[in-house]
Amino acid sequence: MPDAAASGGQGDQPATRASSRAWSVTTFALGTAELYRWIDRNNEVAFLDVDVVNDPTVIAQNSNLVSINGALSVDLYGQVVADNVEGKQISGVGGHEDFVAAAEMHLDAHSLICLHSTARVGGEVVSRIAGRMPKARSSRRPGITPES
Repeated sequence: MPDAAASGGQGDQPATRASSRAWSVTTFALGTAELYRWIDRNNEVAFLDVDVVNDPTVIAQNSNLVSINGALSVDLYGQVVADNVEGKQISGVGGHEDFVAAAEMHLDAHSLICLHSTARVGGEVVSRIAGRMPKARSSRRPGITPES
């Protein structure tokens, strides 16, 4: 984050800036000692309630929004799994859906779902792109749900 701020990589965030007067708005931070030193008493960072930071209507007020989210797997119906592998929870749910929804609200916004196309499981290379999600997986992206 300090490197992104120094390079101007965060861009203008007028919607959140109006309520916080900060360049970087977050609900939490987890990282290195360097990150914590950078955050400490930094007026360009604001910690706000998740109800504000992850509100799609607030997020969508940012011009030229690019929502970038990671995924573990996707299917051809647009369903995205971002928090579990084979039914085991490996991360928090977070604001993934909120940022995707925000990008859908604005004509100049874009939503990117990024993932590695393959993974190594038990020494075997497997695709992370499925024709259809197995029934055991839960979709974290509302999309076209295939008929059972």
